[in-house]
Amino acid sequence: MEKIEEGPAEILEPTDPAKLCMMCKEKEFKYKCPNCSSKTCSLICVKQHKKELKCAGIPKPSKFVSKETYNVNNLCKDITFIQNGLTIVNQSRKELSEANSMNRIDKKWKFLRYFCRKHRNIGLKLAPSVFMRHQNNKTYYSQNDKTIFWTLEFRIILKSGGKYEKPRIIRLSKCVNEKFLIKNILNDFCTDKTQYYEEHHLFMNDIKPKLEDPSKIQLYLERTKPEEFKHLITPKQPGNPDQVQVGEIPVRPVVAASLTPFGPSDVALTSVNKTLSLKEILDGTVVLEHPTLYMVI
Repeated sequence: MEKIEEGPAEILEPTDPAKLCMMCKEKEFKYKCPNCSSKTCSLICVKQHKKELKCAGIPKPSKFVSKETYNVNNLCKDITFIQNGLTIVNQSRKELSEANSMNRIDKKWKFLRYFCRKHRNIGLKLAPSVFMRHQNNKTYYSQNDKTIFWTLEFRIILKSGGKYEKPRIIRLSKCVNEKFLIKNILNDFCTDKTQYYEEHHLFMNDIKPKLEDPSKIQLYLERTKPEEFKHLITPKQPGNPDQVQVGEIPVRPVVAASLTPFGPSDVALTSVNKTLSLKEILDGTVVLEHPTLYMVI
């Protein structure tokens, strides 16, 4: 039998400490944290290093890198960081331009606002384009007739048992000529000669029996209060004939708080003379989009 000569036993060389996992100190590292450069060998060690060092594991783009250690990878990261910044800036500009475009006033409303101030002594205020009051406003100016056709809104308040109910809003579907007398507008409304939107038919069916005698209906115009009016109109300065001055709003008595659930702190109402035209009752007032008349039955 041949004798097998045994060779010398293999001696395992010690692992370089620089290659060991920083957490367990037993195995060679496989992963390197992009943020703190910690070396780990497994998922358990990765989680442990995040917990102990409070590291998020996300590289900081603003972290200082010396010239000696700066390489191609650092250059690519810097380029990516700058590109992401440019993307955010461009997106912000786009969103800002879209927001401004929504708030732009087209020529129709600019002219109408100027005409009301110059020729009708009316301060016309416009709501943002996203508001329903602005979207429902169909008011326009007729060049042929030199007349404004107003969108008209009625807020009908029923009185029962000495108490006033919550206003019911009725908006006419056809614009009203500013030259029409208030009494004629009211008569047409009470006799179903005016048109209103379909969603208001249910309200009108309940109200119709109480509209038989228009003379008994109390009518009020919603007004902007004098203290809210001051910042809208600048006083006329001497030596400036082109500047337009809207007439001052006198202090009008406000209807009792029990008339509406809103109270006088939110709504200022003034009694309307039914023998006047719509143009005359709006003279010297501030209108938000379109006139609003309160009918107390």
